[in-house]
Amino acid sequence: MRFRYRFALQLLTVLCLTCLSGFSTASAIDCPSCEDLNFCTIDSCDTTFGTCRHDPRSCDDGNPCTADVCLNSLANAGQCNHTNLAAGTACDDGNSCTLGDACSSGSCVGNPQPPGTACNDENSCTTGDSCDASGLCVGTVLPAGASCDDSSACTSGDTCAPGPGGAMVCQGSPSSCDDADPCTQDTCDPGTGQCGHAPINCNDGNVCTTDTCDPASGGCVRTPSPGSCSDGRRCTVGDSCSGGNCFPGSPKNCDDLVGCTDDSCSEFLGDPGGCVHTPNDSRCPPDSPCGDWFCLGANIGGGNTLGGCANRRRNGFFNCDGNVCRPDECQANVCVYPTGPPNTGPCDDNNPCTINDRCGSSDYLCHGTPVSCDDGDACTTDSCNATGQCVHQPNGGGGTCGVGACQRTATCPEICVPGTPAPEACNGIDDDCNGLIDDLGTTTAMARRTISARRAAAPVPANGPSPIALTASRKCVSLELRNRRSATAWTTTATEKWTRGTPPVAWESASAP
Repeated sequence: MRFRYRFALQLLTVLCLTCLSGFSTASAIDCPSCEDLNFCTIDSCDTTFGTCRHDPRSCDDGNPCTADVCLNSLANAGQCNHTNLAAGTACDDGNSCTLGDACSSGSCVGNPQPPGTACNDENSCTTGDSCDASGLCVGTVLPAGASCDDSSACTSGDTCAPGPGGAMVCQGSPSSCDDADPCTQDTCDPGTGQCGHAPINCNDGNVCTTDTCDPASGGCVRTPSPGSCSDGRRCTVGDSCSGGNCFPGSPKNCDDLVGCTDDSCSEFLGDPGGCVHTPNDSRCPPDSPCGDWFCLGANIGGGNTLGGCANRRRNGFFNCDGNVCRPDECQANVCVYPTGPPNTGPCDDNNPCTINDRCGSSDYLCHGTPVSCDDGDACTTDSCNATGQCVHQPNGGGGTCGVGACQRTATCPEICVPGTPAPEACNGIDDDCNGLIDDLGTTTAMARRTISARRAAAPVPANGPSPIALTASRKCVSLELRNRRSATAWTTTATEKWTRGTPPVAWESASAP
């Protein structure tokens, strides 16, 4: 126990000397970038010397049943990985009340001993140690000042005394191992009592410095060291030391000597050296009927490659012109047509409106039978559209059109055309096809035609109007009255009526012209 206290005191002294050695009134010296792209190092700047430190990252979880490693990859970014040791691996759970300690699912597990089983709590200031019901080793505490043994050859005069937290512990006077050298870490072997004087570790993990200890102060001294180094980057070569730090060299040449690849360097992708080689088909010859070129990404030699490019259609490739009805093949990367009859098998004329396509027997062409879209309806125009579907569009034929004397009737697929209008006459027919019957209008010519037609049909007697006037329309009667009155110079009245015979026959009244 005395050894542990003495060791802690010596370690604290060394650390303080190291801190004091770096304390100076001089200005801090900046470092260049200390990033070494190693996720498993802790990068920092020693501003006393202006040099970088790269200390390993600790992943120790204190579990005896795990293997602890740092994952130095872009995906894991320096995360610690704790892999369980195989089940049954021997371990120590630190409890003397268990036996057969072994790893199980990443934990150290032992077999508990029955309560009362003798044990050792590793404290010589207790006596009668035994396992209690909870599986812990406990003993009877000796009084302060009682003689004890801390099991260390590096202490003497061991006695029991209250320790940190009030627990009774065995303490002895530590043996001195001080060699008066501030550049050594003085220790004592508790098993033998022999002193050790290991040099203080001043290694900063920087290959561009020579690290030593100052014998006067015990502090670490960083002396720049020339030579080659690695800046941790995969895409630089020829890195070198300068002023105690590693500086990148020239960019890495990733040319793979393959003409059709795009070559670059990546710090995290590509091959282990960082080079990335991306195939680029556009760097290959243009395609042709006998040349379907692509980038292999490597020079494999042979007649089928050109700067890493390969041709999928080599000599002997058939149907190089895309016409299955014409025999052809690639020869020397050219599509040729050997003499011979056409192929007569099935083909595709790329027309969705044909079926049963087959190669012609003499013209090297593909022929299909047109799809029938006839729906048997004379009033539709039938066709096949670009998707091979039948379309039935009404053609506008058939039906009745026109009015009056112009009305006509047609049968599909004939288009109905109205007749030609004629001058209107007082005949009970819509001659001019305007939807009105005997609509003569007010023109003098129309009136004369109507009266002439009536007189020709039935001459007017001297003592009265023509009998035909009794069945004519009001318009036609008005016109004849006007003519009759004008010819005989009768008196004009608004409501004059003519009568004839017994009983009288009414005559249409009309206004004077």
